[in-house]
Amino acid sequence: ISYTQTHPSPHARLAALKGKDAETHVWAAKMERAFDDVQIGKNLNAASKILADTCTAYPSNAFFHKVYAAALHKLWLSTVPLPAQGLRAIISVPSFRDSMIAPSGSMTRGGGQKTIPGDIRLYQAARSEYARAAGISKDPELLSNYAVLLCYSPSKEDEAKARHLAEKAFSDKTSVSSASNMVVVLYM
Repeated sequence: ISYTQTHPSPHARLAALKGKDAETHVWAAKMERAFDDVQIGKNLNAASKILADTCTAYPSNAFFHKVYAAALHKLWLSTVPLPAQGLRAIISVPSFRDSMIAPSGSMTRGGGQKTIPGDIRLYQAARSEYARAAGISKDPELLSNYAVLLCYSPSKEDEAKARHLAEKAFSDKTSVSSASNMVVVLYM
């Protein structure tokens, strides 16, 4: 099971909010899944179709053409018997990133957004409670979760605080959740 099957991407989560940018996030989540499928070599026919359509929409985008070529390469390899392949190369592709389609952050996500997505009252309530709890306890899991929430703030100060909290949580108690949340914070 790939990581993205059990941990939805930020775009998949934002698409579920049905806000004004939901369609963009649905498309970006689909691209993330396609890139992931090419990376691990599964669902290559579906991923190739998505990438072919994307290459048509973005004909001069080298990232998309590179991943589409890798998908076709892996599809071809699936038709070649192992003995005929000789040594098997590692066909690597990058992970999907917003910067692949939008110059200098014009597509927003996480800390790069101009506003906090979803119900701002719930966000603020969660943020206040995390701050209150962090004042009482420095539990690494609490700090790790708080860091992820702060990633959705447009504030540079919150971005710095999120990094600090995630690094502290990770160094204090390296667990799957603190490692996962550290990755989310660094990505966002």
